[in-house]
Formats: sequence, C-alpha cells, structure tokens
Amino acid sequence: MNDEIKNVPNRRPVAYKNEVFLNSPDARILRILSEYIEPLTHFRRENIRDTVVFFGSARITEDGPMGRYYREAQTLARIFTEWSEQFAAGSYRFVVTSGGGPGIMEAANRGAAEAGGKTIGLNIGLPFEQFPNSHISRWRKLRN
Repeated sequence: MNDEIKNVPNRRPVAYKNEVFLNSPDARILRILSEYIEPLTHFRRENIRDTVVFFGSARITEDGPMGRYYREAQTLARIFTEWSEQFAAGSYRFVVTSGGGPGIMEAANRGAAEAGGKTIGLNIGLPFEQFPNSHISRWRKLRN
C-alpha cells in the first residue's frame, strides 16, 4: 500500500520536502526558526549547556581610539571563562559566544581562548566585510 501512495502521479510533496514552498515568503518563519534550532543541535552534541553572548562593534580595534573597550571585553571574557570552569561537570557552562567577527566579538573570543575555554562564533555571511575571527574554537565556526 505504501508503494501505491508514493507512486500516485501529481501528488504534492509533504510541506517539509516541498522546496518551492520552503523557499517561498510564506515559509520564511520556518527558515528563521531553523537558524535558531540548527546551532542548538551543535551545542547539544558538544555538551554546551549555557552560553554568554557578547555584542559589540565590529569596527573597534585593539589599537584604535576606542581600544579600551576591546581590551575590556577581552579581559571580561577571560575572567568569565576562568570563573565558569568551576561548573564543568561533563558539560560546558557559560561558553563565551559572539557573532564571530572582528572588533568586540574578536576580543571576547580572544579572551575566552586565552583562558583555555571553548569559544563560539555564530558568524553571518556578509558580502564584503565579515569573516570568522581566528580565536573561535575550530568546530564552533557556525556560518550562514
């Protein structure tokens, strides 16, 4: 009976296999939702229970006029990562996470890496400027 159902001509595919629908404006909410769910799958697989997200400008540099903020973000992420080690019991707790780009994001990932902790970059694809920074733990460069 299942083979009969599969081979019915002109039968529309179920919604989750219908690429026309999935790429339509009506399914935009499903695409957005998948951008939240897919990284959570990686987190579960790697035993990451909690994250702490650093937001900030991509244009602040360590040596620039606002370099103080870069250094403070780096220091905070390092101290935070050192503090979070006390909660490790088979899982990673309070993992420093950023957008994975330059500036404050790089400073946060750098501070966590200097403390020997895991660090995540949820990088987006921009046409010209943003690439994952070098301080993100290798497998955690999640890019769209």
